[in-house]
Amino acid sequence: MQHPFYTYLNVIEEESAYVHFYGYNVLYVRQINDTNRNWALNNVVVRPELPWTEDHYKEQTELIRLVEVGSDFKSFVNSMPGMIYKAAVICTDLAARDRIYNQLKASAMYQCTKTESLRFDVNAVGISKCGALERLCREQGIDRQEVAAAGDYDNDLDMLQWAGLGIAMGNAEPHVKASADVITGTNEQDGVAMAIRNYLLKYPFHNIGCRINLSKYKTTPQVANKGENFRDSIQKVITSARSGRYGRI
Repeated sequence: MQHPFYTYLNVIEEESAYVHFYGYNVLYVRQINDTNRNWALNNVVVRPELPWTEDHYKEQTELIRLVEVGSDFKSFVNSMPGMIYKAAVICTDLAARDRIYNQLKASAMYQCTKTESLRFDVNAVGISKCGALERLCREQGIDRQEVAAAGDYDNDLDMLQWAGLGIAMGNAEPHVKASADVITGTNEQDGVAMAIRNYLLKYPFHNIGCRINLSKYKTTPQVANKGENFRDSIQKVITSARSGRYGRI
């Protein structure tokens, strides 16, 4: 039986775009090249005192393995092993990128979100950052008004709008900033740390025009008490995804 994504792989190849697939802690690639070779390193949490090299971040980069599946990518797609969570499509031709994006989105089978100017991600319908955050909060009994979320691109939009405090990074796209409650520093400026300091730890804050009363975060009791069980809830979500109950493309 042909995998539903098989047809769209033809479209991706015709447009000379790049695609890889995410498994659990693994990237399935046609071949290791300049696009994916440093994918893990590009996604580490950087410590300012350490040089940005593979040797200094092995404990993080080893969490993402690159698996080369060979030139016959179609056969791989048609018999994808285990759980495939999502695909990432990269295309340097913006018009071609939009054609692929629009075809996948029009199929109503996938949730497509732009994550960079040249890239978009493909998830199962209904799978998003917002959905995961909402599920965690529901399991922990945390109201959305008690939640702060930060982001910078289209795949963060619904999450920023859902959270009680939506924080746009300083490097965010203009339409993302317009949808947020507040704007913090850029990634390079440690904008998330700035937001925590400026909006969650200070007291009181008035007239900032956001959807929550930040004064209740003077000691953050709600977050502190419920945060103890967050790791368990996150593990449940991961286990549920790995077992195939949701999230498969």
